Parts: sequence; structure tokens; C-alpha cells
Amino acid sequence: MNLTEKILSYALTYFDVAGVYNPPNSKSILIFGLESTSQRNLDEFEKIDNKEHMPGFAKYVQPGLTLILDGLKEEGVIASVIGKYGYALRGSVDFLNYKHAAIKAGLGKRGKNTLVINPVFGSRLRFAALKLDALLEAAEDNPDEESPFCRGCSICIDECPVNILEPHRMLDTTKCLSNITGNVASTKGKRVVMCDI
Repeated sequence: MNLTEKILSYALTYFDVAGVYNPPNSKSILIFGLESTSQRNLDEFEKIDNKEHMPGFAKYVQPGLTLILDGLKEEGVIASVIGKYGYALRGSVDFLNYKHAAIKAGLGKRGKNTLVINPVFGSRLRFAALKLDALLEAAEDNPDEESPFCRGCSICIDECPVNILEPHRMLDTTKCLSNITGNVASTKGKRVVMCDI
């Protein structure tokens, strides 16, 4: 078992999916996905005193990142957490396009709703990442292409409460309900949090 396989195997003892993303001209990034469920809600984001708080990530993602950092250290690989709890918000210095990284790491394909669609977990994965001081072998450079689950379906486009979805892209991300301060909106007669439609 090579180092990459060993690290990914170790990561899968805690996370649901794991992969390696090698951005151009950079060291490797380990990207992990954990399914958000009603019992393990990773979609809790709140702003307190102008600071983002992610209680779900603190409770469920951080322990896994700590275990993996310790395991990497034992293998002689130095890594750092990207952002807070492995998730850097848009506009931060270490922002990462998690969707793109997850797709390139082979963790899923792009859905018409712009989310990563995994064959087992659908669009319920939430991603976190570690930046390594080494270059790991990536399985392959997976293309950013349409998820086969989306062929012949347009439910997400039809149901988008702010009508900004076109197949595989958002026309205006600033209008997406997930970007609204407070993450709560009422539209089309429905209460929506982080656009759970």
C-alpha cells in the first residue's frame, strides 16, 4: 500500500468519502466528505458578532480532521487545516472551491443544481480539506462533467425559489438563498434555510 492509499484508507475510517486533489502548481489537498443528516446536521451556519460559526462542523468534522492530522504526522507528512474546521468561506485567504476539488478528486459529478452528486450520498455530502506539504499521487484527473443522475431531470431547476439555476450553473450566486445573511428566507410560500429545496 503506497502512502496515498494508506492516508485515504485512514481518512475513510472517519469520513464517508476521501480523495486527493492536486491543484496546478501546488501541493496536494486532501478533501473529505461527510453526509449531512438530521442526526448529524452539517448545515448549521450562523453569524455571531460578525463571525461565522459552524456548530455542525465543530462537532462532527473537527474530530475527524484532528485524527487525520495525527495520522499524517506519524507518516511524516505535515498538513494544515484549510479554513475553520476544514472549510474556508468565500472571500477568505485560503478559500477553496470545494465542489471543483471534490469532482477532480473523484468524489462525484456536478449536478444540475451545481452541487456535487455522489452515487451513494447524492448531494448530502459536506466537504472539508487539509493542505499538505507534499505531493500525493491522485487517482486521476476527473473531468468536471454532468452527473448521470441528472440526465432527463430538471426538478432542481424547476423548484429553485429564486430562479437562478440553469443546468450545472447559477446565473447569479448572490441571489442564492444560501448566501442570504442569516440563511433564512421565505419565498414561494415556503421557509427556506440554506436553500433546503
